[in-house]
Amino acid sequence: MGEGNSPSFSPVFKLNCDVTNEFCYIDILLILLGFTMSNVRDIAKLAGVSIATVSRVVNTPEKVSPEARARVEAVMNEIGYQPHQRKRAKPTELFGVIVPDITNPFFSQFLDVLEKQAYLHGRSILFFNSRHDRHKERLYLEECARHKVDGVFLLPLNCAPAYLKQLQELPYPVVVLTRTSPLITSFGVDHAMGGMLAAKHLVDSGHTRIGFIGVTGSSENKFIGFRQHLAERGFPLKETDCFDVKKEPDLVAFLKQCFEQPKPPTAFFCMNDVTADKLLRELEKQGIYGIDVVGFDDSMTARLMVFSSIAQPINEMAYRGFEEMLVLVNEKGGKHGCYTSIRFPPRLVVR
Repeated sequence: MGEGNSPSFSPVFKLNCDVTNEFCYIDILLILLGFTMSNVRDIAKLAGVSIATVSRVVNTPEKVSPEARARVEAVMNEIGYQPHQRKRAKPTELFGVIVPDITNPFFSQFLDVLEKQAYLHGRSILFFNSRHDRHKERLYLEECARHKVDGVFLLPLNCAPAYLKQLQELPYPVVVLTRTSPLITSFGVDHAMGGMLAAKHLVDSGHTRIGFIGVTGSSENKFIGFRQHLAERGFPLKETDCFDVKKEPDLVAFLKQCFEQPKPPTAFFCMNDVTADKLLRELEKQGIYGIDVVGFDDSMTARLMVFSSIAQPINEMAYRGFEEMLVLVNEKGGKHGCYTSIRFPPRLVVR
């Protein structure tokens, strides 16, 4: 600070000592706990330990050797001194919500239901949009810890067991929505059943060559359920009729290739309603009509654009998730390895 400038005040106690000195911090902490420095020094001297060790016995006894801890506690008992008990951290009445894409009406609906539930319970929502970025999702989880939220509702990008175990270690409970796992409290829909319902509807409607637009792979249950039912009905899914949105950037080129074939697909199942909307708009641009499209989520997009979709019970998932979050908060963090995980059945909405 230059001469003549107004002094700036800090909320940190200074007590006429160098704030970089470890013992100053220890002095402050012990004073706040109810000790005077004469008490602390007397205890340290009589127990034959440092002031820092006395502090650790009071605050983090597990970090002190049993012998040293026993000596300090014996001296404290002998002089009849008991430190004030630290107060438990008060709940902030704040919940975090992390979604992958707020521009998707499905996730907007989820946020809306959670916000209403929070309001009814006298709580507030801290909202984050990860934009399908796993790094951002992790940063926002850390940000929630800095804001001392009581819990986080996570609509995750990743449900790998190793990642879910990391979520278990966070300083607040996490409720996962839209996906399920026995490793964490979670409420989702049966995606494989949803894929099966889409395939069944399209085959029952007379389609024999059906394409898929979304994410393919052994862990993508929508795709797995869809492909399995087509195979069971005798219409195996062709690789050339699949467009993986994570691997292939050019939907226009894919559609041109599809419809240059002698017998192109007459229907498509899309991973969500946003993708279905993009497909229908692109087909219209290319002058291709009469293609049957089924989306997933049954969001406002599907209703406005009037295409069939697999509905997820958003309200029920959000309500159950909120109820379970309140239980976890009251239990101070969790059930010690026993997690509620519920998978709801989807339903087909035909338009």
